[in-house]
Amino acid sequence: MQTDTKPELLLDYNVTPLPSPLVPGQSGKVKITVEDSPYYCDQIQFSVPCGDDPADIFATPPPKPSLCISNNHWTTGDPKPIHNTEGGPHYYQWTVSNAENNYAVIKTDFTFTGNVNALGGQAQIIIDEDSGTNPGDLEGREGYRSVTKSDKPLFYLRNLLAIDHLSPGFPCGAFKLGYPIEITWEGNGTSYDLYQSGISKAIYSGQDTNYTLEQGITDITTFCCVAHNANGDKLYECLTLTVTNPAITAQTVTSAGQEEVDGDMTTNQATCNTLSLSSNPTVMAAPPPNASNLIDNASAFRLNGDFKVGGDASFTGPLTCDSINTDNLTIQQSLTLNTQQESLFGAPILVTSGIDIGFGIVPAVSDGYAVVTVSGPILPITESAAYGALGIAGVLDWIYTYGGNSGLQYMSETDGYLMLPVPAGSSWMYQGANIIASAPISFISVYWIPVGKAGSEQSVGFKTPPPSGKNIPDDKHPRAHFERYLAAKRKRRSELIASMETMLETTFDAAQKEEMIEQLMKL
Repeated sequence: MQTDTKPELLLDYNVTPLPSPLVPGQSGKVKITVEDSPYYCDQIQFSVPCGDDPADIFATPPPKPSLCISNNHWTTGDPKPIHNTEGGPHYYQWTVSNAENNYAVIKTDFTFTGNVNALGGQAQIIIDEDSGTNPGDLEGREGYRSVTKSDKPLFYLRNLLAIDHLSPGFPCGAFKLGYPIEITWEGNGTSYDLYQSGISKAIYSGQDTNYTLEQGITDITTFCCVAHNANGDKLYECLTLTVTNPAITAQTVTSAGQEEVDGDMTTNQATCNTLSLSSNPTVMAAPPPNASNLIDNASAFRLNGDFKVGGDASFTGPLTCDSINTDNLTIQQSLTLNTQQESLFGAPILVTSGIDIGFGIVPAVSDGYAVVTVSGPILPITESAAYGALGIAGVLDWIYTYGGNSGLQYMSETDGYLMLPVPAGSSWMYQGANIIASAPISFISVYWIPVGKAGSEQSVGFKTPPPSGKNIPDDKHPRAHFERYLAAKRKRRSELIASMETMLETTFDAAQKEEMIEQLMKL
């Protein structure tokens, strides 16, 4: 229909499709804005293509397209249908007349509304105007503006509803406790996720546009439907439902008589004379603001399942249950354990043993006892001495015990034993050896006896021994004590032999004196 024989348009026309681009098969608008102009115009004709062709904008079945003008500067009559006998688009033509003096052009919006036809593509609106540079010299001018229709349907999610099974086909917002509820929606997504408040994972994921909650809901619940399309876009719709007879979640429950709960009971504080649960566990470990304490001020608490309390549990009467898991447990009368009781001590651990165990440090992961034993001599006829020492690093100096043949008198055997309490988190030290090592004469062993299970599960590891200066000082070393004792004993024996020489008025040679001293040392 457009011709190229007329001059170009003088006025400025801005075309805006709503939505942009127009969506086939849905209602749409085309807004043409004529801007303020220094030129003059008495009449404009808008020819909008209408039909079922890709080059048409609006479909022609009723309702027909309509025009709305934003002000009173222009007037119009009914649209005129124009049919193209040569093929191609058909048009609806609106003629608008300028009502201003001297045909001055003032900014105006012309909005065309209709049902967009089913085919995407490019369409052209033809514009004819009588315009000029002065009101007395107007001439016909012609041009066109393009409008795009999408070739893809609009991604949508709508009409998220709940259907009551007692009244199928009708949407509903309030339901009875525990009755089935069908959630339904409309959309053209490739898949959907349905979420329920209080549940982190989707209760439904798939391509269907409905889902049924067979158990219904217990209280006010919000649902959120998420639609996905092939481009990775998402749309959201939410729906909140109420319950006509909701399950009660109480802050405080005080009962003087008998209460029966068929389902779950959630409370911050429960005060009762008797609470009897035959099968289900009682769990009280919810995070704040839900309290995690249970107080029984009267009689018995009977439970066949597990009993778990996140905070304190206080009982004035007997407590009977399969297992207890609580931070603090106070029982005023009695606690009966029908199964194996918890052991106070863990399994003893042999740290090291031998005739010379050297020096080591052991970390204590629990309270416990470090024990060292020093056996009597393997060869009792051999004069001998062995020691074992214990200490706590940085806290307690060395303490030690002896074993072997003490040397105080012949054939006197001594078994040494030492036990040192060690607090958790500290490191304890050990050391031991045979002082006289002419024969394997004493055996030294070091043990760790933990308090509780934690100590039994530890792997006894050794830290790097400290420098030699951190070992037993020479003046406190058991070897030094024993050597000073032997030196004093030898001195006393020598003095005795000197007295004998004076009494007998004789002198023994060196070999005789040495033999006599060795004999006396055994006494």
